[in-house]
Amino acid sequence: MTAPMARTPGITLLLLLAGAAPVAAQAELRGPVLLVPMPAAAGWQDLAFLAALPAAAAQRSGAPLVLAVAANGELTPEQRDFLRRARPGRLLWVGAAPATLDVDGVPGECLAADTADAVAAALAQRSFPTGPRAVVVPEADYRSALAGAVLAARLPAPLLFCGKSGVSDRTKALLEGLSLRSLLLVGDFGPAKVAVAGATNETLREPADVARWLEQHGLPVGYLAAAASADRERGHVRKLSLAAAALA
Repeated sequence: MTAPMARTPGITLLLLLAGAAPVAAQAELRGPVLLVPMPAAAGWQDLAFLAALPAAAAQRSGAPLVLAVAANGELTPEQRDFLRRARPGRLLWVGAAPATLDVDGVPGECLAADTADAVAAALAQRSFPTGPRAVVVPEADYRSALAGAVLAARLPAPLLFCGKSGVSDRTKALLEGLSLRSLLLVGDFGPAKVAVAGATNETLREPADVARWLEQHGLPVGYLAAAASADRERGHVRKLSLAAAALA
């Protein structure tokens, strides 16, 4: 389900509660709420939001709760009201945070980073101490990142990013320490090589390939969420595609 969405010029601030019961019916949300400060323009924070989805799913038993907030960390009245009703045990600011981490008595901490690769690796270390699978997408391919986030959240498994020449040393070391059996590569990697000793590579070039893989592995697709992957730079309401990844 989607909780209320608050709009500011150029960006839709998304409050996404996928697969969970209505907040009014819950005594307290299990696991943390992840908060991602999000600029209006396209940036690495968009990928950080997507990497936060599977991390939140792993910490909340498959029901990710990720909140995109204004770039300065300021919450809207609607977002504060939601958090008061949800009563999470803690908050995790992803990438950056305001001067005050706590919100209305809920303790907060910050996972500081300034790149999508750094955020994804840090989230994977916190939420996925071991395999058997990991999902990797090209950092420059937002369309594939949307599909990869859906796949990673459904498993759940970490979502990590690959640059033009391959994964970073940080991500490579992380992958090698996960005891992986399968590495799911979503998108077109071109000349970039991604490999982990002992793990089989499975390439899923298109979102439809991701849907077929889910069906074949006992994770049926109940419905499809359509997204305009160019909406980070076009359209009146920006970045609504992030909601599609969470809902799918």
